[in-house]
Amino acid sequence: MKAGVAAFDRALSFYRRLDPPPEKEMAIALSSRGLLLSDDGQYDAADRSLSDALAIFQRTIGENHLTTGKCWFALAQNAFNAGRLPLAEQRIDQALRIERAVLDVDNPTLADTLSMQGQILQGEGKLADAERALREAIAIYRKAFKGPHYLIGIADVYLGLLQSDRGDTAGALATLADAKRNYDASYGKLHPNHGDLLVNRARVLAKAGRLAEAKADCAAGIAILRQTMGADASFTKSSAAVCAALKGPAGA
Repeated sequence: MKAGVAAFDRALSFYRRLDPPPEKEMAIALSSRGLLLSDDGQYDAADRSLSDALAIFQRTIGENHLTTGKCWFALAQNAFNAGRLPLAEQRIDQALRIERAVLDVDNPTLADTLSMQGQILQGEGKLADAERALREAIAIYRKAFKGPHYLIGIADVYLGLLQSDRGDTAGALATLADAKRNYDASYGKLHPNHGDLLVNRARVLAKAGRLAEAKADCAAGIAILRQTMGADASFTKSSAAVCAALKGPAGA
């Protein structure tokens, strides 16, 4: 990660010494650098880099260009990862405004943004609006891909957790089963998302008071993550922490 950021910094240093600086290339480097910083948890630095990229895109290609919309998406995702949900909601609304104007209604990029909007709204407790966004995303994916796809499965997982939050355990488990069908057909082999799916299924079961089943699913999910990602992977460790903290309703 540090080497990647340093490489972008070197590129930007070269660009800035040119007269005039190549703004398109600078914006791409700033945007990519921001994504790396966000992945590394450096959310403030990522926000600055992505905001600088956005300013260049707005000035050079316009407020309503798809690339500008994708930069708004990256800023929204970074704010979401940093826990700044109201800011994330404002930014994802900007991304959607642009994308709905320039993309076909069945474009998967639009579904990606709707899926992120659903996650943000769920985090804010706006469950009905979140469910509408996630269901629209899934419908677009199904129309675009015309068959099973892992992106349908990923959106299914978020929808299943939301259904669980709304007290619909049966619906949540059915949605997670659909996620597995999409993962199985799309990946064709064991994938880390299979492990993540089982960990999230465990969360649904625990919330419904089915703690023994939840613990069994969690153990199976962590085993898959260890096999596919390794025991020392940060995602494996964070998922194991989720499993260790599992409790039934009212802390049962």
